[in-house]
Amino acid sequence: MTTTPRPPDPREASIFNATVVSVSSGSVRVSAERHELSLTLANTGAPIACYSETHDVFSTRLATILPVGSAVTVVRAAPGVASDRKAFIHVGSASDTSIPPSGPSINEQLVTEGSAALSEARRDSTTTSHQDQIAAIRAQSQPVAVPYIDAIARADGAAWEGRLGAIGECRNRLDREEAEKREKWGPDGRAGTDDDPEKHYTSPPSAGTGGGGGRRVST
Repeated sequence: MTTTPRPPDPREASIFNATVVSVSSGSVRVSAERHELSLTLANTGAPIACYSETHDVFSTRLATILPVGSAVTVVRAAPGVASDRKAFIHVGSASDTSIPPSGPSINEQLVTEGSAALSEARRDSTTTSHQDQIAAIRAQSQPVAVPYIDAIARADGAAWEGRLGAIGECRNRLDREEAEKREKWGPDGRAGTDDDPEKHYTSPPSAGTGGGGGRRVST
């Protein structure tokens, strides 16, 4: 007599099939084996520098791609850490949950279209290059997550360079802000440095007699 293997317990499993129960503010609640779990997309979201452009778009697109009742495959970003609910999510149920599904995840899809970004990497950082940030993210991640991070990072770079979607709107705004800083403070865009534009002062004539000197006024 053969027995059918019991599906993995989603509270402990590294990879499992589930059904979407709800999607709200970037969080996905799923049901599997009579258990419900709230998940967040690993390495994917509305980045701080682009929050105003991407937050609502990210949440709306996620709810559109994952309607309630849809089947998904969940790949935990940190297998073995029950408290870590970050995941890479694929549309559809996998026939084999011993290995990650092939094809792009929802995480990658959202970044590809410019609705989200590699969330831990900051485009507005003045101290660490984007590539160095990506390398640090990879180094801090578990092996199962690294191929996903590489795919998301490639999609992130393409969306940024192509000025796609909400990420493109964010880059246009950041470029305008940077141009305004350079116009005001010189090529480096920072106040109080040697390349600041020269300030000119005028001294208005003093009232009455006796001098007294005028107040310096920056123009």
